[in-house]
Amino acid sequence: MWDEYAWITTVEGKIPDCKHRRGIIYDELFSRGCFVRGGPEQGGPFLRFIKYVASALVEANKSREGTMKQIEELVAFVDRAKEVNKQQAYLPDA
Repeated sequence: MWDEYAWITTVEGKIPDCKHRRGIIYDELFSRGCFVRGGPEQGGPFLRFIKYVASALVEANKSREGTMKQIEELVAFVDRAKEVNKQQAYLPDA
């Protein structure tokens, strides 16, 4: 399993503002609903997904514009995936 604290320790040496940048990216992804939600028996949303993605975007070390472009693409992809999932969901007759 990914060790978040080891990642921060490693990346801080390369990208000094990594925690701040990751917080901004995380907030942007979360506010736009870019997370995976399990079924009723699986509990709440899987927010670790956003941590993984935000960390990867920080490590890519792109410009603000480049990062925002990647966020836009990811949000569009997740939105499409959610829509496909809704269309494929089995809804028994009432």
